[in-house]
Parts: sequence; structure tokens; C-alpha cells
Amino acid sequence: MKEYPFRVYTILIMTILIFTGCPSSPPHSTSSGDIVLQGFSKTGNIVGNLVMASGDRLYIGWSGLNSGDFLTGTSANVYVSAWDGKTLDPLGNVVGTIPRYSAAPVGNVPLISIGMYDREPIIAMADASGDVIVKLWDKSTWNTIGDLKLADISDTVTALSSITTTSNRLYLAYGERLTTGSTIINVVAYDGSTWRSLPAPAIIPDGSFLISLDMAEMTVNPVIVWMTGNDGTGKLTIPVSEWDGTQWTSLSDNMKVYSSPWLMTMGAPSCSITDTPNGIAVMWNEGKPITDPSMGLSYIPTGIVSTYDGTQWKQLDDEVNNDYPGIATDDRDAEQLRGLWINNKLYVTFTEMAQVFLAYYSGSGFSDRGNTLNAHPWLSGGYMAYAPYLVQWNGDLYLSFVEYAMDQNTGAVSSNPVIREVLVSP
Repeated sequence: MKEYPFRVYTILIMTILIFTGCPSSPPHSTSSGDIVLQGFSKTGNIVGNLVMASGDRLYIGWSGLNSGDFLTGTSANVYVSAWDGKTLDPLGNVVGTIPRYSAAPVGNVPLISIGMYDREPIIAMADASGDVIVKLWDKSTWNTIGDLKLADISDTVTALSSITTTSNRLYLAYGERLTTGSTIINVVAYDGSTWRSLPAPAIIPDGSFLISLDMAEMTVNPVIVWMTGNDGTGKLTIPVSEWDGTQWTSLSDNMKVYSSPWLMTMGAPSCSITDTPNGIAVMWNEGKPITDPSMGLSYIPTGIVSTYDGTQWKQLDDEVNNDYPGIATDDRDAEQLRGLWINNKLYVTFTEMAQVFLAYYSGSGFSDRGNTLNAHPWLSGGYMAYAPYLVQWNGDLYLSFVEYAMDQNTGAVSSNPVIREVLVSP
């Protein structure tokens, strides 16, 4: 598992080098709302994936790696700030430290997760020492909560889910790569004073590995989705399970996952989940077969969205009975999908060739909100965008992502964190 993120580094750097200097596309549409924050970071830092949570303010968490340590650094600092619509207020200084591979340009899910608990922001981190740490803001400082040691420091934390709160109980899931070679998915619950471990929903055998993991709520029960891959077969599995208070029950028996290569070297495979009024929506990407006259059969990473209403799965797509449905309205790829239900619509953000898009499901198909939503015209100056994220705050949708650029003369990598407000109608 440790090898995978560094392959992404190589892909990112090569891609920027390939495209830097190419003619830029026309300026993107701003019809999806205004950029309200751009470029915030600690001086000299390359910003990692942004995560957000909403309460009285919009809370923003990110990781930062000193740009001079881009090729050699092994860890990165974590920061959280609060946005009140006018001012970005740092909540303390360094909240924690996480492994390097979740801080620099990576298209996969970061090893930080932020949420709300007891009306205050809470953050979970895969600490650089090998542990999982959860901290709660008490209006002046960050305090580690609970009494459970969340990970064995001799093992490796490989994925971290969203924080889910139901009936004042907090749930968190994380993958732990054991020294034996297998990976266990751990789920823990916090009741305000004590952590409790739930039975493990899965143990992934040696030879396969956990790619990403996420959690949401369905009728007050936590539901998790995870993605596993196998280098030997090149195939994906994407199970979904619900905790009913006693045991885990599989929900994915009738969810269609296509038998196609998962393509480690093309994009970043991942899955995510979000609540809907009558269930959940699961989003992931996998290889869609295409035939190229010059290359023969090949695959592109196609984004797929499926909803579950407690009884059956429904794939959301523009084409009826399409054997390989996808969120994109053409054959472009879709990666790093994140969804959120707001104002009777399911909004999904994703990247395609390092451009950020936002679409919503209207009941009969997906419609785009504007064109590419990058802060800079696509590939202007070598900009590449990664890790889009959605949250609702004050009745509107907020979209975050990070742009990366490489200086053609020095080779230095820089970042531009971006948060865009998206106006949504009832």
C-alpha cells in the first residue's frame, strides 16, 4: 500500500511536465458561483487535500508540506481554520502531523477527516507516529478525546473515513495494514467519554489492499463503503455494509460493479458515500472499456453513482440500459467523486484530466453546473486540480479543491487551495 501514493507523485509530476507550456483552454465559466477563498496556506507550504465541515462557521482542514521538502519529506503538518463569510480564522497552529503521502499532491482520500461534535469541530488524523488521533476544539485549544488507542503503531494506517455523528454518537472507520500483510477495517464509536470498538466488517487478505474507505448515515445507522484492489487480478471490489447496532449487514449484494481493471496507473481509484433523504448514494470510478483504433482495447476511469433506498440499488446515468454508465455526459473520465444531497438534488463533484466539475442529478440524468471550475484556466501555467470536496453551509453548497503547478524553469511545485460558493435553488 505504501508504494501506491508515490506512483501518484510520479504521475502528477510527469503530467504537469507534459502539459506545462501547452496552450491554455479558454477561461472557465463562473456560473457555479464565486470563489470566496483562494491561496491560503502557511508560507512555503504545499497544501494537501482540503476537507470541510459546517456549523456556526465553515471549518476547513488541510495538510501542509514545506515546498523545500517535496521530494524528501516524510510527514506534514495539519491545520484547521474557520471561515465566517468574511475572515479566515486559524484555530490554533499545528493540530497534528500525518504521513507525507497524504499531504503532497495526491488524488486519493487524505488521512485527515473533519466533522462536528457537540457543536464544535472535530478532526481525525492518521498520525505520523502510526496512531490514529481524534481531537476536539474547545474554543481555545485542540484536545485529544477518549481513552482508546486507535491503532497499533507497528502497523500502517492506510485509509480514513468521514466522521459520522448519529444521536450524539461519533463513528469513525480506518484501515490498518497489519505486519502480517493483511489489512483490517476498524470501526470505532465514541459516546462522549469512551471509545468502543465495533466488530471488524472486513479483513482484506495479503495480496489485496484497501484503496479507500468512507462512511455515512442511513436511518441513524452508520454505513461504510470501501474499495479493495488486487495487483494480481487488476480487479476492484466495492462492498457496502450497515451496522444495525449488533452486526454488520451487507447492502451491496445487488449493486452492480463492473468486471474491469482498476488501473492503478491511470488516475486515482476511490469510493465515497453520502446520505440521501431515503437512503445513501455511493460513488466510485473504475475502468470502462473503450476501443482505440491505434491501440486496441483500453480503459478509462469512469465515474459511477448508485443510490440505495433500503431495498434496491439504482444507477444514476444519462443513458438507459447503458452497460457502462457514467456520470460524465461524454466519454471523458471521472475520478475522485464526492457527493452531497442539498435542496432535493444530489450534487457530485469530480475531476477529469485535472479539471474540476460539478454535476447534479435531476431525476432523469446528470446536468453540469458551469464548465470546468478551476481557479485558473485549465493547464494555464501547468495548473492541475485535485481532491474536490463538498459541504453545505448556510443553505448553500461549498466546493473545495487544490491546484498544483510546477515552475518550468526551477521545477518547484506550488499549490493554490480554493473554496468556491455554489448557489443552489430550491
